[in-house]
Amino acid sequence: MKSNQRWQNLSVAVATVLMSWGVGAAAQAFTFTNPTTGNEYFLTDAPLTWIEAQAQAVAAGGNLVTINNTEEQKWLLDVFGNTELFWIGLTDQQTEGVWRWASGEEVTYTNWTPYEPNNAQFFGGQYIGGENYVVMNWQNNGQWNDLANSFIKSRGIVEIVKDCIGKMTHIFDNESELACQSRDSK
Repeated sequence: MKSNQRWQNLSVAVATVLMSWGVGAAAQAFTFTNPTTGNEYFLTDAPLTWIEAQAQAVAAGGNLVTINNTEEQKWLLDVFGNTELFWIGLTDQQTEGVWRWASGEEVTYTNWTPYEPNNAQFFGGQYIGGENYVVMNWQNNGQWNDLANSFIKSRGIVEIVKDCIGKMTHIFDNESELACQSRDSK
């Protein structure tokens, strides 16, 4: 079985379990709407691995946040703060060094901490695996770092795209790797 297929099966299984538990309902009580995009944002219920956070986002009908520009980055910092580490939807899990948003949107903006991403595989003398998932607020206000899925548990920022409400769109869909807007314009 291909890695992508295993990932998709795991995502669907975890999302199904989370939905059956009602996970996400409490987090969605504190939903914020970006006035520029109309998209809705909220935090996962608890600190999770990136894979768990993405599964919770999918169960809620979205993905971990896609950050498209400095204005959106600033808005996220204003709403969620600049000190807590938050998972965002950027990953190179499928191909090392090829960064993709979980939403399938094109990567047009990045905000890496200096010397990142570095795919460091050792920390404190221990092997932690490749760094394929991204957090924001690493060391500096809002900057990003790549980490291993199991390196930390952190809350994730979930984004539900206004034009995608009620649609399931993410990079692990078999039918498309495009965001809802791109899909709807065809």
